[in-house]
Amino acid sequence: MKKLNYIIAILAVTILTITACGGDDTTIYKVTFDADDGRPVFTQNVVEGAWAIQPQIPTKTFTTTTAGLYRGASPVYTFVEWQHNGTAFNFDSPITGNITLTAHYSATGAIPTLVDTVAANDIVAAFDYVGPNASQGEFILFLNQNVTAGHSLMLGGGSKLTIIGIGEPRTIKHAGGDEWITFLICSSNGTSLTLGFNITLNGFSNARASLVSISNFASLTMLDGSKITGHSAYASPAVRVDESGNFIMKGGEITGNHSDSTDEPGGGVYILSSTFTMSGGSIIGNTRGNPREAIDIFLPDQESRDNSSKTGGTIGVSIPAEFKDGWP
Repeated sequence: MKKLNYIIAILAVTILTITACGGDDTTIYKVTFDADDGRPVFTQNVVEGAWAIQPQIPTKTFTTTTAGLYRGASPVYTFVEWQHNGTAFNFDSPITGNITLTAHYSATGAIPTLVDTVAANDIVAAFDYVGPNASQGEFILFLNQNVTAGHSLMLGGGSKLTIIGIGEPRTIKHAGGDEWITFLICSSNGTSLTLGFNITLNGFSNARASLVSISNFASLTMLDGSKITGHSAYASPAVRVDESGNFIMKGGEITGNHSDSTDEPGGGVYILSSTFTMSGGSIIGNTRGNPREAIDIFLPDQESRDNSSKTGGTIGVSIPAEFKDGWP
């Protein structure tokens, strides 16, 4: 068996060449996939003459580079094909050089418009605007920096708001100071909040209330790239859903939250007389008590268990324990 010596050459075209002592060169090219959805590109290394592997179909929502509050729902984007230089790429074609493939979509619906009266990254003003203007339809808040608010952010009146970070993960942080404050509240029929890509909701220490409260037929939705973390409360979970609230978890993470009390449903998520639907994401690494006991989701009543389902995603420790593997 021949002993191989590998020489990595850095070229302007980023070709990686692996040279064998026997004389034959094997050239590896880089196939770059740009999903055109605001997320980082990803690559495949393909041997010259071999074929690229078609990745999972990407999803896309409306994106922008300008922070601010936008009026209107994201258009519906339908993936059409991967393109190379504007032409559909044939995955049966052998790779003979470095290439970039870009996702192409068809779109249905209008592009949201910027609300000029709300300053960029002013999350308090954005929430104050959305509620009274719920009749104008859906809103999207884009942040391009971390933001802090010192009082509750409330949605009501049937308002619908999605929050998305631009460029990199953006944090919405509770400023602390009032330990009894519930930071984010949705509490009326038809009201919905969606935490989207690149958004982290961060709590604070020594709280006496939940970070998020959903009730009265309002709903919270978490998508891929969202996160709820860093909340430490005396006897409250990070996310509390009760009084016929609705929590839909399609992706994201709820982790690193803690409640001091071992007698209360603290930790990650508490669902009481409400609905919980999980198809993706993870609820892990949340605790209560001292010493710390894992508790990620608590469904204390039969109504919540009857109205909850888990078809995907990951739950660490749940009460009832059977729910983490699918209930009932």
